[in-house]
Amino acid sequence: MNNSYAVLIPAYNSQETITELLERIQKVGYNCHIFVVDDGSTDKTAEVLVHRTDIFLTKSRKNSGKGTALKRGLQNVFSQNHNYAAVIFIDSDLQHLPEKIPQFIAAFEQGRGDFIIGKRAFGLQQMPLARIVSNFITSILLSLKVGSKVYDSQCGYRLIEAGLIQKCRPFSSLNYAFETEILLKSARAGCRFHHVDIPTIYGGEISNIKGFRDTIAFIKAFLKY
Repeated sequence: MNNSYAVLIPAYNSQETITELLERIQKVGYNCHIFVVDDGSTDKTAEVLVHRTDIFLTKSRKNSGKGTALKRGLQNVFSQNHNYAAVIFIDSDLQHLPEKIPQFIAAFEQGRGDFIIGKRAFGLQQMPLARIVSNFITSILLSLKVGSKVYDSQCGYRLIEAGLIQKCRPFSSLNYAFETEILLKSARAGCRFHHVDIPTIYGGEISNIKGFRDTIAFIKAFLKY
């Protein structure tokens, strides 16, 4: 296949990782157009990105949260009048290995699913206990609601078929509820889920996701949809 893909990266204070991430994505060997949303970074992320001609950049004056950044990024993706086969979502902090992108694309092109989700290993050596418990509960609830097994509901590393995303618009959720909203709406639209094993990388970084806020956001989206 000669498909092209949009890679969407929400970035906040990512000056230390964003350049390496972009370089590694560009080496994966597929026709990937990179879209970055600088979500009001207070470090030099914008300075690192603003002169790059190999990406599509959206800049926000203030930090509005991951969900808003992803929605703005999708607006940019679909405004390009380009027939992307799918959108690949990946975080900017190198907790997701871009070298796994070919596995997501292969699963999609082989027809294994139109909503491909990264599946991390859950263990105290890989992930904080609070995150394990939160992910375990939300994944069970989502699996019951959509009628299909979802192993890692909170993983932001995803590939979603472009037409499926269009069926799910418009989006109303803010911040981290967005990822739950698109999952639930995709299930309602009849998507097929598939999972790709990815490594669990924390490495001492401070997550931008706060457990309590994340759980409340999930509950709101879960009840709404």
